[in-house]
Amino acid sequence: MQKAVKKKAVTLDALAGMVQRGFEGVDRRFDEMDKRFDDIEVRLTDIENRLDHLEKTLFDEQHERIIRLEDRLQKMESDFRSLLSGKR
Repeated sequence: MQKAVKKKAVTLDALAGMVQRGFEGVDRRFDEMDKRFDDIEVRLTDIENRLDHLEKTLFDEQHERIIRLEDRLQKMESDFRSLLSGKR
């Protein structure tokens, strides 16, 4: 048994209105997506800045540590040479 489906005639103006409302909905969604991407960009920039700071801090700390170790090694080498030569 098939039900009779009434077909409603759609005018060009009505169809144009439907299409326009559809595009307006898409525009709103694109605006929302743009806002979300802007928020993500701000967050990523903040993360990049924090990582840059962390990298510089770690580099500076390691550089200082290497300098101290080199100084200690030079002192040990000097002491060792003195021991070998009998001059202390």
